[in-house]
Amino acid sequence: MNAARAVWQETLQLGEQHGYRNAQVTVLAPTGCLVGNSLVLTDRGLVRLRTLGNPEGQEWQDVNFRVATDKGVQRAKKFYVNGIAPTRVVRTRCGYTLQGTPNHRIRVIDPTTGERIWRRLDQVKPGDIVPLRLGGLFGEPQEVLLPPLGDMHWNADFNTRVPRTVTPELAELVGYYMGDGSLHAKGLRFCVAAEDEDVVSRLSQLCESLFGIRPTATTCGGYVELNLHSVPLAIWWDACGFGKHKPNNAHQGKGYTPHIPDAILYTNNLEVYRAFLRGVFEADGTVIAGNPSLTTASRRFAEEVRTLLLVLGYPTKLKTDTSGWGRASLYGLRIRNNSYNQLFKDEIGFIGKRKNALIRTDVGMTGKGDVVFIPAEVIREHVNRANPHYGAVQLSLRRKGAVSRHRAQALLQETGDPRIAEALQYYYDVVVENEDGGVQPTYDLSIDESFSYLANGFVSHNTIAFLMDCDTTGIEPDIALVKYKTLVGGGLLKIVNTTVPLALQQLGYNSEEIEAITRYIDENDTIEGAPYLKPEHLPVFDCAFRPAKGVRSLAPMAHVKMMAAVQPFLSGAISKTVNVPNDATPEDIEQIYLQAWKLGLKAIAIYRDGSKRTQPLSTKKPEEQAQAEGERLVRRRLPDERKSITHK
Repeated sequence: MNAARAVWQETLQLGEQHGYRNAQVTVLAPTGCLVGNSLVLTDRGLVRLRTLGNPEGQEWQDVNFRVATDKGVQRAKKFYVNGIAPTRVVRTRCGYTLQGTPNHRIRVIDPTTGERIWRRLDQVKPGDIVPLRLGGLFGEPQEVLLPPLGDMHWNADFNTRVPRTVTPELAELVGYYMGDGSLHAKGLRFCVAAEDEDVVSRLSQLCESLFGIRPTATTCGGYVELNLHSVPLAIWWDACGFGKHKPNNAHQGKGYTPHIPDAILYTNNLEVYRAFLRGVFEADGTVIAGNPSLTTASRRFAEEVRTLLLVLGYPTKLKTDTSGWGRASLYGLRIRNNSYNQLFKDEIGFIGKRKNALIRTDVGMTGKGDVVFIPAEVIREHVNRANPHYGAVQLSLRRKGAVSRHRAQALLQETGDPRIAEALQYYYDVVVENEDGGVQPTYDLSIDESFSYLANGFVSHNTIAFLMDCDTTGIEPDIALVKYKTLVGGGLLKIVNTTVPLALQQLGYNSEEIEAITRYIDENDTIEGAPYLKPEHLPVFDCAFRPAKGVRSLAPMAHVKMMAAVQPFLSGAISKTVNVPNDATPEDIEQIYLQAWKLGLKAIAIYRDGSKRTQPLSTKKPEEQAQAEGERLVRRRLPDERKSITHK
């Protein structure tokens, strides 16, 4: 016991000198996936999940792009193909939707604390509050190339030209087409209300500037039909993905469904997004009670437009209706309240003057129902009885469990508290439905530094992540600063210790030196030989295994002493492995067991590096391991039937 206590004191002294660090990487297996149409906010744009990898490819695929998370922008490392799986569909009061496997998790609000907590989709229930990210577009605009016009001289169409990249002007025309346009064998057709002459003029101008064709205008009953007669243009339009989709493979005739083309989404361009929405709202939108509104027969298109508006900072309300013809369901959305109307009018608006003039921009009851969930501890910290907001805040908390958005903005202005600023980044909606979504192809992403990404505005858990915001847990030392994990189903995960910069900072290194050292580790898989690193600091970074390009590692007895320091405080044995190098001798093993007994350990386990053909974590890539092993003895089974010689 005295020996164990001496080791404990030695451990404390080392911790005070070099800083404490924890151990044991914990990796989660796939924790649920989403359907491929989920819109994910990335530096490539607001794009469909299935397009971020090869949906027909390997189970685990390497990727390299940045995604928006509830912890800021992080880098995605893996695209995961989960295959066909049962799904659940969660819908909110305002029509926001997310579909994924039952075990997929999203953030919901804890009503008692106001904090965001994780909950499985199959456990989300009506009445739950979900935070939906407002805004958040990041990254540089992308140039999306379009195919050239095909050579079809047989039809004598020599005047048609097409743009080679997606522009705001093209996006505006595509948006209008999705709302009130059609594609036929001989070209494109747009329908415009007869009273909106300025819209007719604008669409004609766009067609002429983009394609070199002046559309022919035909006045029909209450509307004007604009026709672009060009077979090559019709083929090009469809090749760009601008054509509407069939509701199903067997569909014929009218009733094709609109969508937001991938070419539009991948621009990551604010002006392109706004222009597309301007076209859609002009074609299929109106103004109801002063609020811009949009109605479509396609639920999915309404959900996509709703998500795009959310990313641009516009929350919407659900608007449902039934068509007079065929009594079909209509899916609509309406800008949330007047407080967003002026911004909508300035940034998006309608193409024509008539509808723009109907938008109501006066203040009035602008924030009704738009509340913000601020953590209870923040409210207690800033809103005491002496605060002028105290009465209104307490009343709002009793009624809704949250405060109005304009009240939260006032509190932020007074306090500058970043926790309030973060809460204001979200729009909060109530779950009203959780239904069976059927069996669907599902996918997911892996983000190492976080464990979330934004999908359809929801904060969504990614499929593989570190369980805690640290590299390791427990008393296991890290296997290595850089290690490789072979994934089930194929693929390789490179795991880099992220606490090294913090340790270097504690040791007195500046930012330039820290960056150089961490870059060296990433490139060489070891800290040995790193620039600026002082020799006396090398022991701080020793790990259980010797790195592939290094010579240092923790001595086996260091594991034993660490266990001995903790054992007096535990009633049972410690589940921890003593790692020994590949060249350990029987005498080394004997000493480990003997010292463990002397220090009072109740149990001990030993693992010799490389003693198994495969191991979960390694300091080498598989190809490097194979090269290092060279030729090795392989056991070959004898055949069940074989010749023999019998002697009397």
